[in-house]
Amino acid sequence: MPTPLLKGLTEWLQLEADDIEIDSEFYEKVDVAGGPITIYLVRFKDIEPPYEAAERVDAKFVLLTEMRDLPPAELDLLRRAYAVIMEG
Repeated sequence: MPTPLLKGLTEWLQLEADDIEIDSEFYEKVDVAGGPITIYLVRFKDIEPPYEAAERVDAKFVLLTEMRDLPPAELDLLRRAYAVIMEG
């Protein structure tokens, strides 16, 4: 992940730069309506998810089992990310 994107992410979530890290084993190119985008996997360094940071940006953490109704393309991305995490 380019440094400006990581910096923007930490600012958006109001986290310190050393609270997250890029997983260099995972990135995927995806075609969307506006053109191709790159998806990166970012890990929180702390074992406890930053619930407050997620709430500030109107997001939340969910269980994997709660994601089974996602569209097939998103489920495939999730499967790929999960494989990288479990193998790492």
